[in-house]
Amino acid sequence: MRWRLPLLCFVWLSGSSSASGQTSLTFEDAVQRARVRAPEILAAAARIDEARGRVVGASIRWRDNPMLEVDAGPRIGSGQRSADLAAAFGQTFETGGQRDARILAAQSDVSREQALSEETARQIVSAVAVSYLRAVGLQERVRLLDGSVRRSHGLLAHAVLRRVLDHIVATATAPLDSRDLVVTTLGSHAQEVDALVVAAAAAAEGWRVTYVGSRVPADDVVDTLEHLEAPLLVLSLAAPPGDREVPRELRRLRAMLPAPIEVLVVGSTADVHRSSIVDTGATPLGGLTELRAHLRERHAAARGARRARGASRRRAGAR
Repeated sequence: MRWRLPLLCFVWLSGSSSASGQTSLTFEDAVQRARVRAPEILAAAARIDEARGRVVGASIRWRDNPMLEVDAGPRIGSGQRSADLAAAFGQTFETGGQRDARILAAQSDVSREQALSEETARQIVSAVAVSYLRAVGLQERVRLLDGSVRRSHGLLAHAVLRRVLDHIVATATAPLDSRDLVVTTLGSHAQEVDALVVAAAAAAEGWRVTYVGSRVPADDVVDTLEHLEAPLLVLSLAAPPGDREVPRELRRLRAMLPAPIEVLVVGSTADVHRSSIVDTGATPLGGLTELRAHLRERHAAARGARRARGASRRRAGAR
């Protein structure tokens, strides 16, 4: 659900450009418009301003206003008449660095809101970039199939898609909380455009993605995984039903991989080949939605394991 809004935004932005007679929407324009117009980004910026306002309030030296009390009245007694007048002044003073503590707490709120704003922008921009990559890839595939462009133009389109993917990897990945992931194709029917979209979606989920290309020899894929110490291999699949190459190639690749490495097979025909995929120990995923959900679960499990290790170390230190 979280990805539908950016996709709709992308479609709306593209439609608005065409309707107004302007040139087609470029990747840079799509990203810039997402940064400027996305409601989530605007709301995050407003929360930063609110946090800065709390810093100003916490910086006031005297939190409480001074108080001045004045009492006046007549006094009558024993045939005499006089007037009583009393005045009192009060001011509350803070001790023990309370003001400094308030300022530091307010400043930490600003830092937290800025970090959340950056994360929100990363997710929105990444989603728009993935949508753009997918749209361009589908458009180029249609043009290749109907013969409106030559194969050389398709190669140029792939170069553009690789540039978009590089941008997504650079802006989407959270370096301090990322693990490596390798993406390639499976079988001779696989399309590089599909693999690029899969790589972009993984990067948008915060993984550090290495796309090694299409139809890469199994030895090279294994070497890349070992060099990066990556725990996850994602294979893009587009094989038709009854294809015998996929099970054979997948079994060979799985036999060469260390046991801890998880293999995900992503594609619209993954369910068709489910039995042969599962038999090799790999996990079939029917599309990007299932892939994203699986990657989020991996991230959540990794964060839980890190928190548990940290708590264990703290308990050991306390003893």
